[in-house]
Amino acid sequence: MRKVKGKKQPTAGDLRTAEGRERLLTHNQGYGMFSRMKNTPPYYSTKKKNLLAAVRQEGMPALFFTQSCADTQWPELLKALGRLIDKKEYSDEEIENLSYDDRYRLVAADPVTVVRYFEHKCHKFQRHIMALRGSSMQFFRREFQNRGSPHSHEIHWVKQAPIYDHTCTWVKPCI
Repeated sequence: MRKVKGKKQPTAGDLRTAEGRERLLTHNQGYGMFSRMKNTPPYYSTKKKNLLAAVRQEGMPALFFTQSCADTQWPELLKALGRLIDKKEYSDEEIENLSYDDRYRLVAADPVTVVRYFEHKCHKFQRHIMALRGSSMQFFRREFQNRGSPHSHEIHWVKQAPIYDHTCTWVKPCI
């Protein structure tokens, strides 16, 4: 469905008749109803507009980075998954000696716990960045890899961040 041009929001009754469906397609009214549903094109269109407005208002962001989930390399996560999945309390030495297949099995068996743990780590990191130099605002997007592991793309505006010229050498701090 394409972008909304009319003021009337479409209803289920509009889909029941051929003329209602034709009106939805002709007047592009079916697009707007998905603007609040995450991971839909209208949702990201709204987010993109908000991000561009922030760039116009605040200027260029100081930081852009990607955080990836090292789910098979976090001993504390693997211990928690061992308690949940295998009903076993793994020692530090046992976790260190787990094969990649066993680590992968634990991570794949409970993706919700992995995502919640990653979100916790991201929030801790964001609080640290925000407190570090007075970050004023941020935008982020979470995505998932093929095996289900999350990663995050983030943009931060930081007060008094250095400004770099086109040759990537330090010029002066922001005011």
